[in-house]
Amino acid sequence: MMPIGVPLTAVWLYDDSASDFTDNTIEAQSDGGTTFELLGETADKRYFGFSRRIDALMFVLNSSGSYGALTWDYGATADSWIQFVPTRTYRLFDNTSGYMLWDVNGSTIDTAWASFALTTSSPHTASSVPDSTARYWVRVGAASVATAATVESVLCRPYASYASAADVQNQLQLTTAFSSSTTPSLFTVEDYLRGAEDNLVYLMGKSWRVEFIENEAIQFKMYGMKTRYEPIIDMYELAVWNGGSFDVKTDGRDKDFLIDNEMGMLYVATVFLDAMPPNFRRSYTLRREQGSFKRAVRVNYSWGYDQRKHPLGQHVRRIVAKQACIDIVTDLDFAPLIPLGLDTVDLQTKVDNWSRDVTEFKDTYRKLRVA
Repeated sequence: MMPIGVPLTAVWLYDDSASDFTDNTIEAQSDGGTTFELLGETADKRYFGFSRRIDALMFVLNSSGSYGALTWDYGATADSWIQFVPTRTYRLFDNTSGYMLWDVNGSTIDTAWASFALTTSSPHTASSVPDSTARYWVRVGAASVATAATVESVLCRPYASYASAADVQNQLQLTTAFSSSTTPSLFTVEDYLRGAEDNLVYLMGKSWRVEFIENEAIQFKMYGMKTRYEPIIDMYELAVWNGGSFDVKTDGRDKDFLIDNEMGMLYVATVFLDAMPPNFRRSYTLRREQGSFKRAVRVNYSWGYDQRKHPLGQHVRRIVAKQACIDIVTDLDFAPLIPLGLDTVDLQTKVDNWSRDVTEFKDTYRKLRVA
């Protein structure tokens, strides 16, 4: 399956030896396009920028790298960068796809992260910058570089993915855009949007953003195994318990297993006899269902629909914006933002109508769960 995620609007390298920026944005947005080095030298910094806050980066490598400790920062200002520790770090050691995650809500990122432009004087002295657009930035540097990883693509997951604060503004017919000085603030609106998205994922069992599953245990079945969620975007690892440890298997019709991404099905391409002691091979299937071999298959994967291409993508955007509006109107006093005398339908009637729309969507498109 093609990588799913949102293209970053800036993927820049600050090349310390040249005292200049290299713009790899187009390469990072292209699947299977021209590769580029992530970090070439210890003093280099790789910058990732987007118009809104993000909470995940997804990488597809062409070749693996060998780096010392990686340091991640987010930008408070062009001159103030604050180190943070991702909740899930992609080490860039493997010649595979991978991802990294970090918490936004409830962390310092929630309050200190800001949108700004990089310049020729900050955060580095550079002869030029690719553009002067304000963005939310994260950057990475390495303590040492033995081998530079080459990258095919880098995508992101916005913290509020389905809809934006601008969608809420339009739904409420506000003339003032949300910002750090409005009530509610821009970040608060994004929190409501994220909450509405999470609610849809939990109640419906479907997602129109990238979701990540780690260490899901599956019962081995010779004729096919089903992941809990689908469609599968990327299978990061499938491993089988051999009685003492997990053996990692290789994806491919001519290798160990193959994937039906849309259905979330995993099919055995070659019998995993190498994972079984010789005296158990005659009772292979039976052994897979007993003792420590119960749920002997472990999978790490990403799943979700591509909202930009899915038939319900725009509908999902409107539903999430409406749910955020309901929560904002119910919980907060934002009367100063509402223009007087412009509304022919009272706000409570709108909330009731939005609530019916949201409920109808959940009931209509909810995933059928099979126990």
